Amino acid sequence: MTIGELNKKISILEQSEEKDSFGAVTGEWIETGRVWAKVAEKLSLDKQAEKIADGKIENSKKAVITVRFYAGLTTKHRISIDGKNYEITAIRDLNGDKRWTEVSATEILL
Repeated sequence: MTIGELNKKISILEQSEEKDSFGAVTGEWIETGRVWAKVAEKLSLDKQAEKIADGKIENSKKAVITVRFYAGLTTKHRISIDGKNYEITAIRDLNGDKRWTEVSATEILL
């Protein structure tokens, strides 16, 4: 992996925690960081990843996103790429040397 492969600007999102009148946690997703990334999108053929919208079946996209080491990133964050939001499903230190962070994510279908 080289820094030249990071060719896509992405946003790291975190949910602001507010409580509604019933005590449930609500809040908007706010941008907490913008970083360069390498994004490899993959189409999911998993039946559980399908959503029916307007009578059509849509498959969610899965992506493998690589960024420079990002210590505070957790599965509670989301990633936004070109206006599409992704739920983080897994995070790992790519080579174990705290140089690159690899994120597995699934597009959130609304």
